[in-house]
Amino acid sequence: NLERRGDIVEATLSGSINYPLTSNTKFSVGLIPVGYRPNRTAYIMVHMTGSINSSHIDVEPNGVCTWWGTSTNTGAPRGCQMWFTDDPLLN
Repeated sequence: NLERRGDIVEATLSGSINYPLTSNTKFSVGLIPVGYRPNRTAYIMVHMTGSINSSHIDVEPNGVCTWWGTSTNTGAPRGCQMWFTDDPLLN
């Protein structure tokens, strides 16, 4: 979920992993759209519910998201982060 107020974006992550995911994986979906991209790389800290595993997701200024952390094929990641953006909001 992405919410923007002025030049600040709040990203909230929740879901479940149901396919193999390895460290340093670029997501094929989940590109951050124009209007919400960070001015510089942002890091979403991720906690895996029901597990001691944690990781983070790099969000690049071009919208590409990269998973860093434990390789897994199951889990329920949760996390949130805020960043500044200079992106124009598209109608």
